Amino acid sequence: MRVGRIIAWVAVVLVGILAFVRTGSPVLLALLLAAVLLPLVGWGAAALAARRVNVQLASPTTASKGAAVRVQASFANDSRLPLAQVRADMAVRNLLTGRESLVPVAVALPPRSQVEVPVNLTSDFCGRIECTVRSVRLFDPFRMFCRSMTSAAERRLTVMPDLHEAHLRDVYAASPLSDTTVFSPYVRGSDLSEVFGLREYEEGDELRRIHWKLSEKIDQMIVRDASLPLDNALLLFWDKGLPAGAGTGAAAGGEAAGANASASAEADDTAPRADAMAEVALAMMEQLAQADVTFEVASNDIADSRCTRAFVTDESDIYEIIGQLLSSPLAPAAESGLAEYVRFFGDLTCSRLLYLCSQIPYNLETLLGNREAIVLVCDGSLELVQRQQVIEVHFQPGGARAALEMLGVV
Repeated sequence: MRVGRIIAWVAVVLVGILAFVRTGSPVLLALLLAAVLLPLVGWGAAALAARRVNVQLASPTTASKGAAVRVQASFANDSRLPLAQVRADMAVRNLLTGRESLVPVAVALPPRSQVEVPVNLTSDFCGRIECTVRSVRLFDPFRMFCRSMTSAAERRLTVMPDLHEAHLRDVYAASPLSDTTVFSPYVRGSDLSEVFGLREYEEGDELRRIHWKLSEKIDQMIVRDASLPLDNALLLFWDKGLPAGAGTGAAAGGEAAGANASASAEADDTAPRADAMAEVALAMMEQLAQADVTFEVASNDIADSRCTRAFVTDESDIYEIIGQLLSSPLAPAAESGLAEYVRFFGDLTCSRLLYLCSQIPYNLETLLGNREAIVLVCDGSLELVQRQQVIEVHFQPGGARAALEMLGVV
């Protein structure tokens, strides 16, 4: 497009020169000079002002599926030169589904000015949305010549999964599996038979937690933090691995029209599958937290070949964790996420497992040992299978509510 404009501009200038040579008209000369100088002056202004142009992004931290969320693109020109057009290309990527859209944003900037341009985004699927300014170009008035500049502008927001009731019943009310109690090395609890750690006394601490001998020795009040026994502990694991040959959902979402873009795209079932699994995970976390259950949440990142985990002690922890869970996509994996967890952290320090996956690992019983598990499998079917040690709930992409309702009959 720019090449076509430059060719047309050169042709107009040549015709103007020929016409002026034949007529000698001063009006024609003025028009010819304007046609030559305006683009060049605009290009020069863009080159001089490039270092003093800044782009920033701002947005809410969360949004709902299908609802428009406004991202503010703020353009600042700190130079004394006007800029005919500044164009930024903003990439909008859903880190959970892998879908991406490219949104062009253009604005004219007077000297010493700041202009905000609203960009309305919607996503049909939940996920961590990453908005990144990939390129910024400063154009002359006729958009023939440009000066490119870099920008580090980036903004992330979380499109939350829809929330459903989980119907988990007493899945978290397990009895101890052995006489030897294992304690969490990461989270404090209420069992004073094992010391989690020592710290200075704080107002409100129970007197029975004061370590009197140590306090007297160092002349400072020291408190023992109690440990969390893991005999009854619950692990919620979201396995991001896909069956071999499954799509990755990384197809581009296409360029949006105007200032509105969608962070979703049509392709295979990976996006609705990830969306349904996220809804199931959030529903279970909410119900467990509301029941005052301390539990562990873990997931695997296929691209980085690592596992992450965190402990939920109350409802506020969920909304710190959910952003992490929605930041890596489903992808084909060589081994199950549960096997990867064991390889990273050692044996499972829990008595019951909630396992969210796309396919059941062939060695699940071996990994479980004598633990019980509810396995929620998003594999396109809809059935409930009960065995002595494992309960399987099979559900379809887009069928999170049905899967959670099936838990009510377990």
